[in-house]
Amino acid sequence: MSVDWSIYTLTDPVFFETPARSVAAEHLVPAAFAPLPDGWRHTAARVWDMYRPERSAEPDQGWKIHVSATYDNAAQVLDTVAEHCLRDRVAFKHLRGRALLDAMNSKYAPRPAGGKFIAVYPRDEDAFERCARALDRSLAGSAGPYVLTDCRWGEGPVHFRYGAFRERWCWTDDGGLVLARAGAGGRLVPDRRRPAFELPEGVPVPEFLRPHIDRRSAPSGEFGYEVRQALHFSHAGGVYAAVRRDDGRRVVLKEARPHTGRDGAGRDATARLAHEKDVLDRLAAVPGVPRAHELFDFGGHGMLAMEHLDGIPLQRWMVRHHPLINWAAHSPEGLRDYVRRAEALHAEVAALVRRVHAAGFVYGDVHPGNVLVEEGDSGEEEDSGERDDAVDVAPRVRLVDFEMAFPVGEDTRPTLGYPGFTARRKTGTAVDEHALAVLRLWLYLPLVTSLGMCPDKAGHFAAVAAHRFPLPAGFAASVTASLAEPGEPEPGGAPEPGGVPGPGGGGKPGDGRPDTPVTPSRVAAVADVPLDNDPDDSAAWAAVRASMARAVHAAATPDRDDRLFPGDPSQFTEAPGAFAHGAAGVLWALSVAGGERDTAYEEWLLRAARADHVRPGFHDGAHGVAHVLHHLGHHDAALDLVDRARPGVEQATDVSLYGGLAGVGLNLLHFAAGDPEHPWLKDAHELAARVTAALDDGEPHGVDRARATPGTQGGLLRGWSGVGLFLLRMYEATGDDAYLRHALRAVHRDLDLCVPREEGALHVDGGFRSLPYLDVGSVGIGIVADLLCDHTDDARLRDALPGLALATRAPLTVESQLFNGRAGLLAAAHALRRHLPAADAPDEPAADAAGEPAVNEPAADAVAEHLRALDWHALAHRGHVAFPGQGGLRLSMDLATGNAGVLAALAYVTADGPPPLPFLRRAAAPTLPADDRRRFRGDGPEGGDTA
Repeated sequence: MSVDWSIYTLTDPVFFETPARSVAAEHLVPAAFAPLPDGWRHTAARVWDMYRPERSAEPDQGWKIHVSATYDNAAQVLDTVAEHCLRDRVAFKHLRGRALLDAMNSKYAPRPAGGKFIAVYPRDEDAFERCARALDRSLAGSAGPYVLTDCRWGEGPVHFRYGAFRERWCWTDDGGLVLARAGAGGRLVPDRRRPAFELPEGVPVPEFLRPHIDRRSAPSGEFGYEVRQALHFSHAGGVYAAVRRDDGRRVVLKEARPHTGRDGAGRDATARLAHEKDVLDRLAAVPGVPRAHELFDFGGHGMLAMEHLDGIPLQRWMVRHHPLINWAAHSPEGLRDYVRRAEALHAEVAALVRRVHAAGFVYGDVHPGNVLVEEGDSGEEEDSGERDDAVDVAPRVRLVDFEMAFPVGEDTRPTLGYPGFTARRKTGTAVDEHALAVLRLWLYLPLVTSLGMCPDKAGHFAAVAAHRFPLPAGFAASVTASLAEPGEPEPGGAPEPGGVPGPGGGGKPGDGRPDTPVTPSRVAAVADVPLDNDPDDSAAWAAVRASMARAVHAAATPDRDDRLFPGDPSQFTEAPGAFAHGAAGVLWALSVAGGERDTAYEEWLLRAARADHVRPGFHDGAHGVAHVLHHLGHHDAALDLVDRARPGVEQATDVSLYGGLAGVGLNLLHFAAGDPEHPWLKDAHELAARVTAALDDGEPHGVDRARATPGTQGGLLRGWSGVGLFLLRMYEATGDDAYLRHALRAVHRDLDLCVPREEGALHVDGGFRSLPYLDVGSVGIGIVADLLCDHTDDARLRDALPGLALATRAPLTVESQLFNGRAGLLAAAHALRRHLPAADAPDEPAADAAGEPAVNEPAADAVAEHLRALDWHALAHRGHVAFPGQGGLRLSMDLATGNAGVLAALAYVTADGPPPLPFLRRAAAPTLPADDRRRFRGDGPEGGDTA
């Protein structure tokens, strides 16, 4: 299940938090149900309050009603719906507070859930018709956003669709676990909740619904534009590349949906779009600002046609040129060239922003996503593979998205913004000057999102940038001075006791709310121990690990039942206490790192194990929880959970190590512990047969073509290499040669998904980017390939391993995490260091005698390089070392994205601990003598590709 981070940043400025916690300030209770009437029962589930009449037969699925509302009319709409449901004895549920409703109607809320305030579950079609007609009459004139998954009844806030009334799940052919309803013959099929109304296959449509459905599918009128491409979608609307029909002019169309995307000033998306049109009209004479053609209404949505501007987003420009990403530019001259490019580009952006100021407006939203860069005759040279080497020619820049602009004379600041780029106390043009300083820093070290949590990290970032690049004298001092807030020390100075956090989040991963109330901070830039330690200083790294463990303990909430440690938002959608994002992985990491046990934590995990587990997998479900319980000595609870997960395993179609058959199979082998008579070894054989069949059937299985995203998912946790690891362990457990051949085939299939980079590294083709990481990425493939080489002399693995190992050397990665960040690269570099070439890999440039960065020295230790760079990411939680989670938006303590994963990697690398994930230990000795390994080469008559 994909997770939208933004709605998990609305409640807590330090950790990702479920929006359900926002009801503490206001809990909506319908007047007719306070107190609860006789004959009714009330339950609370996540963000919903549910009311059901007692002794009422409720169907599993059917035609249901969704009622939308706004922040202002929510209480009145709820009372109206609840009174009808009470009279007609119809079950219903509603979001528990107006803050939740605001979150679900926010700009970057999940589109399939957006707008749904109340769900009503009529018993049958007669009750549905009676209820829909009554609610339409009672709510006539009430405002509410369109529910994108539904069809609207009439003109009001009443909507409908056919779907499940209770939560059921089914597996898709490509390995997804999705919400389900019963199809033909009672078989569970996906209950599709796409952001577009769909008539369910095989379900008859009542005649009284036909007029509403026909009206929805009818043309909305003549549209004067031909849409060529969707550039961006949000719950508040879309952005499209289009052509005007009457003259063929290229335009950009920006769409705004009414009653969505409310900002801190109470304006919805349509109000901001009208405001943007007004601003653009008044800036029409400013070069670099798009001209507005027309603002019009289409199908009830606001539409703004604007001038199409050539260029590529600044993020793409940076990825193309940055010498810590583009290794071909990692040389003394390349570093100097990049600085000239970046400084010239920044000067152009600053000059354009100041021209906007001179025309009377503060831009209000400076960040990389709103800057277009055009080099040469076109901004599209990147796609041709050509590089513009005219580094002394400043590129042309343009600004887009003026919805947050405001007059220079107003002593105010925007109510939305990009975390890290927003000032907390500055107003007027100082808002833009602050963001321009952050942008200059971002061009060299794009980790600045975490400044939203910890502004005093800016000084450290500036010092790192000045060390890595030949920047102008005074760069660091200039940037930190520009980022100082009135009445506060400059960022990077000694942290203030009881300082303030950065803005809370809202909107896209990146959209913060500068109007978030200032509260005492639990995050600072300086921890109780230093991280800039010598890689061989075991005592210093032991102190770092101890500090990280203290941060985990300081964040624990054993009194809560929904999570034990704060982590990624995925913890609220996966199994209770799951391994990747929940308590199980954290307790495992603390254990392997030598931490002290806490009975309260283990009791919490035991309670979580007793809950129902929809997901049977290792990293997201029951098997990971069982593994850790067994590891901690709670054997009976572990065995019971594995038994209860059996039906889910039988139904699963996911083949991966993360949540599928490979992870379950590896765990069963762990429990079998080499006993050839163990009954779970038989189960493991059956799972091995299923993943082998998947290798043979030619289908992508969510790997060769990722589910719902561009690119592929080759790698250890979600790719074929996890399958290969399981089959390798089956070979080691049984000695059956076929398993080794199948393991080779699996890893070869992942190698098919890799692309070579200019410096010689292999990355997984992720679609819009290439990926080196442990989860999805090439270094995870390398770890399994390396283990296979203990048993086979396969030419393809042997040839690929140097490129897979070189991928661990990526100097710049935005994330610190284990699964998709620096900690995973650190662990993989330690595991694969024997395959790293001895020279020609990029390293942190040392100064030569002339003071210039020196390169082309023998490759430095990749492990030492990553250990040094961990300090770039590190923050402090209550004084202890802590790392940001996904996107740098909030801290995380989980294994996949936060402190526990970095801790496990450090224990592996600096304390000779086990690998940072289970099942990766090297076998005590190769199963076969070296001479026999030749039989299992992938390029011979008995090779893996021919099995």
